[in-house]
Amino acid sequence: MVQRLTLLLVLTLVVSCSTVLAKDLDWTFTEDDDGEPVAVAVMTDTFGENTALLIREFTGNVELVSGDTDQATLEFTLGGIKHASEKDVKTWSKRVDIDVDTGKKSWEIAGERKLVNWNHRPWYLDLKVTVPEGAMVDAQVLTGGLDAHDYTGPLHYESDTGGIHVNNCSGDFELLTKTGGVALRDVEGTLNVRTSTGGVSIRDVRLTSHSSVQTSTGGAEIENTYGELDVMLSTGGLQIRGHHDNLVAETHTGGIDVRDLSGKLRAGTDTGGVSLRYLGTGELTGLALHSGTGPISVELYESLAATIDVAIDDYDGEHEFHCDFPVDEQQERGDQFTARILRNGGGVPINLSTDDGMINIEEDIR
Repeated sequence: MVQRLTLLLVLTLVVSCSTVLAKDLDWTFTEDDDGEPVAVAVMTDTFGENTALLIREFTGNVELVSGDTDQATLEFTLGGIKHASEKDVKTWSKRVDIDVDTGKKSWEIAGERKLVNWNHRPWYLDLKVTVPEGAMVDAQVLTGGLDAHDYTGPLHYESDTGGIHVNNCSGDFELLTKTGGVALRDVEGTLNVRTSTGGVSIRDVRLTSHSSVQTSTGGAEIENTYGELDVMLSTGGLQIRGHHDNLVAETHTGGIDVRDLSGKLRAGTDTGGVSLRYLGTGELTGLALHSGTGPISVELYESLAATIDVAIDDYDGEHEFHCDFPVDEQQERGDQFTARILRNGGGVPINLSTDDGMINIEEDIR
C-alpha cells in the first residue's frame, strides 16, 4: 500500500547560496550496528555563529550531537533495503526529493516521501545531526524519537510519536512528546518536559534555574537531582530517590514515594498515598504533604528537630493517626483532628494533612 508522507526540514545557517537535491547526494552502501544493509548520504557545510538549526515535520528518528567544529553535518540513513541495489537507491532518491537550499541566512531542506514500503518491506529514513557547541536546535518531528548525547546548546524538540533520550548534555531543554517517554541522564541546564502518554525518568540532573515536568498519562522517576523543580502528573505515580533543593510534586491519580531529600518538599495527591523516608543525609528545610483519600506515612531519623503539624478533615477515630513520638498538642472539633509534635524541641516545619485518609509517623532509630 502506497501512502503519502511528507518530510520537511528547515535549517538556518550562514553559507553561500546553493541548492542540493537528494538525487545529487552521494549514497553509499554500508551496514548498521546489527549488520543490516543501509544506504548513507552525508552533507557538511559551514555553520555560522548565532544561528539556529530547524527541523520541521520530519518522519524518522533524529540523533543530535555537538562537535568541536564550525560546520554542521547531516547524515541521512536509509534502512530496510535488504534487497535494494544501488540503482534502486538512486531511483528512491529521485522520488523522495530532499531539497537543500542554502542562502545567506538559511539552509533549507525540504522533501516529500511517497513510498512507505520498499519491495513490500518496511523502510525508514533517519537523520544524524552534528552541530557546533552552543548551536540552537529546534525540531518538530511527526513520527520518530530523539537521541541527544554529548550535546551543548539550547534544544526544543517536539514529537507526535516517539521517545526522547538525552544523555550527557547541557543547555536549556524544552522536550514535548504526545506518545512516548522521556529519559534524561547526566544533564545540566533548564528543563521543560511535557508528555501526553508516557513516563518521565530523570537521573543525575543539575538544574540551573526553575524547571518543570508534566505528564497526562504516565509516571515519573526522579533520582539524584539538584535545583528547583515542579512535577505535575495527571495519572501516574511519582518516585523520588534523592532530590536536593525545592521540589513541588502533585498527582491526581497515583502515589508519591520519597526516599531522602534536602531542601523543601511540597507534595500532594488526590487519590493516592504519600510515603516519605528521611534519613538525614541532606538538610531538610521544610516539608508539606497532603492526600485526598490515601494514607500518609512518614519515617524520620531520631535526632531530627522538627515542628510537626497534623490535620485530618474527616476523622473517624484513633486508628487514623499514629505517631511514635510524644504528641504535645491534639484536639478534635467535630470531624476535624489536629495535632502538634515538637520533636527534639521543634525545628524544621513539617505539615501533614489529609481530607479522608490516615497519617502515620514513625521513627528511624538507625
